[in-house]
Amino acid sequence: MSDDREHKVRERAYALWETEGRPSGRHEEHWHRANSEFPEASSPAQAPVPTAAKPKRRKPVAASPAAAEAPSAVEATTPAPRKRRTLKPKAN
Repeated sequence: MSDDREHKVRERAYALWETEGRPSGRHEEHWHRANSEFPEASSPAQAPVPTAAKPKRRKPVAASPAAAEAPSAVEATTPAPRKRRTLKPKAN
């Protein structure tokens, strides 16, 4: 891809991204849409070379309620505190 054409495609993909509200994880879609808007000279020497896609970033997963209730390894080894006995009043 020529530098001039790549620059135009890059700017158009950025504009598409901005008009859609800057969504994450859709960079390839914007690039392909922008790339299709600019015709390319049809010669085998200028065929685009496929590139490996960037791995998507994943958001941290919130702990499930069950995981929050499960005791940690440290808590499991410490004994629970004992209850105090209440004294019964003596009968006369």
